[in-house]
Amino acid sequence: MKTTRLFYEEKNGQFFWITETPKMLKIEWVAKFSCDSGKTPLDQNVDYKELKVRKEKERRHYLSLNEPDTKCVYPNQNGQPFYLELATMAHINSEIVHCEHWGVSSKYYQELIPLLSTR
Repeated sequence: MKTTRLFYEEKNGQFFWITETPKMLKIEWVAKFSCDSGKTPLDQNVDYKELKVRKEKERRHYLSLNEPDTKCVYPNQNGQPFYLELATMAHINSEIVHCEHWGVSSKYYQELIPLLSTR
């Protein structure tokens, strides 16, 4: 069975689609675009735009926390973990507050609200 859901990475305030199968996770960044052109991605805080991780035990890149709403990935076995949790309205509201604080558009986050359910 294959599912795709919207997840949130709190460290950099980024959203990702995670497509999960019994053997693999595919993590894809939900791109933010420049207001000027609409074609230039604003990826200054994105560690991984796309990442595929096998869930097999001998790979050691995926740590199952036995919680379907959280994912912990070690893209480099000796590096920092990449921790994601299922995106919620609280995450979106938090990012909107940051936008309001800096006086920038929150349109990107407003457009994510209908995507909180499974794609």
